[in-house]
Amino acid sequence: MNTDLLNNYKDIEVPEKCLYRKESNAKELFREFDSPLAFLDLEECKQSALYEWCNSIEKVQNFNKHHTSYGLKHIFARTGKDFYVYNGAFKGAMLLAGFKAADETELNWRFNISEKSVKGILNKQRKYALH
Repeated sequence: MNTDLLNNYKDIEVPEKCLYRKESNAKELFREFDSPLAFLDLEECKQSALYEWCNSIEKVQNFNKHHTSYGLKHIFARTGKDFYVYNGAFKGAMLLAGFKAADETELNWRFNISEKSVKGILNKQRKYALH
């Protein structure tokens, strides 16, 4: 997987609504937790697992108003991959999987994801939770 695309996000600003925006180390905190560059901090096997999961979601033309990067990363966390990802790492994986973000100035991004695809993932998770 080519991660060069993420280099476009080196100078991304800390979002206005970010709780730690006024902290002296806000840029460092943003880079660690909420920047798409956080994807690069994952071990290669975790990068691959997250990327593959994101790539399994169907792309559509419009942006999904029901799910943000923050919510989607929690759906991913319930897949049993046994590792946690920060919001930023999830954003990075989605970008690399070819998704577009509606507004990159926001803290939690909305992507052009199929609601039907997300519902399918959630239904699978519910089915396995019952067993």
